[in-house]
Amino acid sequence: MVKSKYPSERTWFAFPIEVRYNSRGTVIPRPWQNASLERKGRVPTTSSAEASHFVVRYHEMDKLNCKIQDVLNMTWNELEQACLSCHKCGLAKERNHVVIGRGNPDAPILFVGEGPGRQEDEQGIPFVGQAGKLLDLALTSCLFTPDQYYIANVVKCRPPQNRTPIREECEACLPYLRQQFALIRPKIVVCLGAVAVTSLVSPDAKITSARGVWTQRKETLFFATYHPAALLRDESKKLVMWQDLRRVRQKLDELLISV
Repeated sequence: MVKSKYPSERTWFAFPIEVRYNSRGTVIPRPWQNASLERKGRVPTTSSAEASHFVVRYHEMDKLNCKIQDVLNMTWNELEQACLSCHKCGLAKERNHVVIGRGNPDAPILFVGEGPGRQEDEQGIPFVGQAGKLLDLALTSCLFTPDQYYIANVVKCRPPQNRTPIREECEACLPYLRQQFALIRPKIVVCLGAVAVTSLVSPDAKITSARGVWTQRKETLFFATYHPAALLRDESKKLVMWQDLRRVRQKLDELLISV
């Protein structure tokens, strides 16, 4: 097996599907790495063209791991400067501001959304538009206080026309989010929407099936619910998300009592 450059204690977040890591932080061999697995029928047969594509993706991820290594162990100030000067993907070309996060950097809960919208890009603060106001209202109604949470996004620059960020953009930005996670050390991570779920829980996860499900990774609990922007399009989801946040509030109370 190929040893990962990414320390095993940092492997709480999912990696893109072409490169998988086990609990020891080592790369799980893919078909082009271990042909004997194909002969034994343990993995699907891979054509030479597919294998070539995967090899390219593997080397891309190897370069990304080097970038991850550079980001690890940064202080908040160093991380902020790295984000502000980042040009790892095309989103940097049209941004007005890099949107890093808001809230208490020592909070027990980390909320992770998709990416900045127009108002967030203008102000440099996440969740300040209509969806953000709806989220703040829901958190207040569930008796969360501002010192109990920190809010960030998978990508820190606005995608054009508020489109969904593509996989390569998420991959380029995830090292920054991982370091935010390492600095905050939250007890609970709440994934807001499909992009956060596929980036942090599993590349194959669907928000419809992952919503409302608790997943434990080491000492941190992961939970998924709808992105507040989805509530603006479908008001029937408002009650569901409110109930989800009530469950998060109850779980936080349980964890704080047990400390």
